[in-house]
Amino acid sequence: MYTVKPVAAVTLYTVKPVAELNLMTDQEIRLDAWRACGQSSIEYTHDDISDIVEAEEYLQLLGRVARQRNNGVEPPWVQQAAQAAQQRDDGKSCSKLFAADLAAQKQKPAQHQKTTP
Repeated sequence: MYTVKPVAAVTLYTVKPVAELNLMTDQEIRLDAWRACGQSSIEYTHDDISDIVEAEEYLQLLGRVARQRNNGVEPPWVQQAAQAAQQRDDGKSCSKLFAADLAAQKQKPAQHQKTTP
């Protein structure tokens, strides 16, 4: 008979302050958003509500920074990441959308737009 032992949660991202986010490229912010998306979705399976809330709050913060950089218009990936995180499917929806987003970004010229603090 096998015994299932709880697995320690692994954090896929590090919460950064707004000042640091403002120094990041758009691509770096998107990457952090997809990591937070996956974390939110995965953590749910471990029943650790505080980690879910932290990941979702960080995802919202990243969305606000992206909106600010985009002249108040929310980039589509912000809602996509939030919806994927709500699927609670161990990160599968987040991974799928991240792969599609990455492929789409490879088709566009690199954006290194940063705001000044």
